[in-house]
Amino acid sequence: MSPLLKLPLELLEAISKNLSVDDLKKFRASCRRTRDASARIIYSSLAVDVVGQGYQKTIEMLQALSNAHPAVTCVRHLKIITLSEQWDAYPKEYTVFDMKLRHGRWNYTLPSKTAVLKGALRTALPTAIAALSRLKSLTIYTYDRDMQWALDLVVNSAARHIGLQEFSHFTSGEQANLRPFITQAFTNLNKFSLSSYGIGGDSDLIPTLVKIISMNHALSSLEIDIWTFNRSRECFNTLLAGIPDNVSLPLARLALGEFDVTIDDRLMNHFGSLTELRLGYNTSFSGSDQYTPDLWTALQINSVFLKIISVASSHISTRLMEYLNSYCGLEELEFQHPSCNIADDFPSIWNEITLADELFSSIIPKHSPSLRSLMVFSHLKYPWQFSVARSDNLAQCRALVKLGVCVERGVPDMVDSEESNDDEENNVKRNTTKRTGIYQEQILRRISTTSSGMW
Repeated sequence: MSPLLKLPLELLEAISKNLSVDDLKKFRASCRRTRDASARIIYSSLAVDVVGQGYQKTIEMLQALSNAHPAVTCVRHLKIITLSEQWDAYPKEYTVFDMKLRHGRWNYTLPSKTAVLKGALRTALPTAIAALSRLKSLTIYTYDRDMQWALDLVVNSAARHIGLQEFSHFTSGEQANLRPFITQAFTNLNKFSLSSYGIGGDSDLIPTLVKIISMNHALSSLEIDIWTFNRSRECFNTLLAGIPDNVSLPLARLALGEFDVTIDDRLMNHFGSLTELRLGYNTSFSGSDQYTPDLWTALQINSVFLKIISVASSHISTRLMEYLNSYCGLEELEFQHPSCNIADDFPSIWNEITLADELFSSIIPKHSPSLRSLMVFSHLKYPWQFSVARSDNLAQCRALVKLGVCVERGVPDMVDSEESNDDEENNVKRNTTKRTGIYQEQILRRISTTSSGMW
């Protein structure tokens, strides 16, 4: 028996669910000679991977699933990574998920082979998905060469699974028609994710989402990353308008894109169980009246203490720092890498100096026992950089396994634009390269001696 099978069943299923496509294949190969009882582990997660001219294997797999392959009763998690044979690289969203650098090019495929793949998708794909009687989660990655009809086939087939609990679609091309979740009266979703969906013109996405959310009262994870074709913006509260007044969503994870959010008592009822919050640069918050507190104050008042926070620079403020200082137990903190269109003068560097000092001197030590991941990026490298002076505070984070910050580049400890002169600026520039190497060496030495087990 493979050593893998000596692990608890729940752990093996969790491993197979989170493996990348390449690692998933290796995982199955290592269990190839085990007894049939291991099939529920080996096949608990299945990937339809057409990338890199893998369409022939895809056809064979779909046909096997359509013909009562033993795997059909074991698959709980299905990943579909594009449905087109013309691309030789993984979609951007999957590249990030997989943590592997992918390079690709357009594939030239003979028309006859393309026709065979399309035929298999039309016939075997819906049958194969329908046969997965224990399917719990479906994740789809598509791009602009994926066929709309194939995507619709997948969603139509998935919406017929009463046991389906998680649906995620990451796209850089066609958007799925989500209405089958309404027509099939689907009510079992606890995770619903849409990424890079656009709204504009005659789009019915918002009314569709309102109905889907209103029918699934067990939603604990909601990710709606949308963008608009014009300047009109949608209100996130509208998506929750269909939920009965006596029902509150048990939201534990929320990720929002280009939305306006109105803070009121009803919204806070849905946020009662929230532990993870991810906000894009264009997500905006406002109070229902002049007496309504801002987001971070509202969370603090309602005793909603997040464990995972990922926000763009537009949400970094004094209120956020005060909120982070009000409790212990933060596990992941990310200040997202800024988009290229952010002006260098916003927010003010003077305000950022205060915020950065608060983060490194007070907040990080406060959460050091629990902090596992810290990613701090800004359109201004200074004053958020990782310096020798701050290494002691970071070394207190014994649980830290992921760190992403800018390295100090020789910027002086005190910056005073009124008293600085040309000679000082020139000296800083001349010493930058030399000091950078010294600082990096000192940082590594300080951390290795203070927290030898952290890395």
